[in-house]
Parts: sequence; C-alpha cells; structure tokens
Amino acid sequence: MHNELSYTDQWPDHLFFCCVTAPEQYGNTLIADGRKILQLLDPEVVEMFEQRKVTYIRNLHDGTGFFGASWQDTFETQDKDEVTEFCKKSNIDFEWKKDGGLRTMQLGLGVATHPVTKEKVWFNQADQFHASNHPPDYYAAMVDMCGGKLDELPQHACFGDGSEMSDEVLDSIRNAFKQLTVYFPWRKGDVLIIDNMLMAHGRAPIPEIVRSWLQCPKVM
Repeated sequence: MHNELSYTDQWPDHLFFCCVTAPEQYGNTLIADGRKILQLLDPEVVEMFEQRKVTYIRNLHDGTGFFGASWQDTFETQDKDEVTEFCKKSNIDFEWKKDGGLRTMQLGLGVATHPVTKEKVWFNQADQFHASNHPPDYYAAMVDMCGGKLDELPQHACFGDGSEMSDEVLDSIRNAFKQLTVYFPWRKGDVLIIDNMLMAHGRAPIPEIVRSWLQCPKVM
C-alpha cells in the first residue's frame, strides 16, 4: 500500500484506474484512507514520522550485479551524465560508486497536509521500502548479504535524521493498513479515480503458483 511517488517532492494529484478485463480471482486493487490510518496509529509513531520525515535509499548496481535493480533499468538510460542531471533537477542526493553502481537518497514527508481539505494524512512508503516488508527468512538473507549494513540493501528506508525504524513501528503501520484496506471486485468497464494524497493504493498478492504461470513464456 502506498501513495504514488510519495518518496519524491512531486507527485500526481489523482490516479486513474480502469478495468478492461475483469479478473476471475487474485490481484485485487486495494485502497485505504490515509486519514483513518493516521487516526489508528499510535500518536507517538505519527509524531516520529511527522517530525523526522523519511529518507529513501536505493543502491543500484551497474548492470552486472544480480542483487536488486540496475541504474540503467531504473532510469531507462545508459548515460551517466543524463542520470546525474536528472538527480540534480529532482533534488535527489546521489553518489556514483567505485564499482560503477549508484546510490541515491531522497527525503520525503512522513505526514502531509492536503492542500484542499487541509486534513493531515499518512503519506509515505517507509513500510514498503524497508526490507522487513519481505518474509523474515528473505529479509535475514538480504541483510546477511550486505554484511548487516541496512543502508547497503538495494532499497531501504530510515528516518530523515538517519536513525533506523524499529520492526515494531513498521509492523504497527502494516497492521493499520491491514485493518483499513478496502477490497472491491472489478467489473468490465469500471473506472476508479482516487485522490493520491488522501488514499493509498496497492495490489493484493498473487499466489506463487499463479505468478509463476503468468510469468512463464507462452507458446502461441
């Protein structure tokens, strides 16, 4: 569950979804009200994120690595100068690594105020970016591969002051979303328009056996 591009300093006001072919099962589009998330969370957690904000970290390899994404795929270019210019214009802190990889850091909000309604809303992707969002065994393996350095993971989130977020805090956020997530059935021709600041969105998981079938090559 996330608000689109909430890790940047520019994001879309509205998102548009439509249903061309209604699914028979799995992969539901999910939505949750950021105002209600704010009300459900412990006030101390809300204050942490409102005051400290969130830093989003990416470690992108040079195209020869196998762990995470490459900067070429992420920025859709092979030109380092083009990437450098984009980062400068987008207020993204960056560092070209000796091994040819790229490290980026973006400071985003934790809590935002809607420009029209003036309501405060939960507005970040910390729980999604943090590697603890993966299954425990996978999370532990990833941390081990990075020598225990969380900020060396392919992507990571910490507070804006550099301090780490506890698993307990992140779990409380995920649990709040679970309680407030709305599922709905798509019908052919349906259109969904959401306010990107007020409403988070996501997709329900697809069981692995179905995911594997969808991703395997099809013989026509």
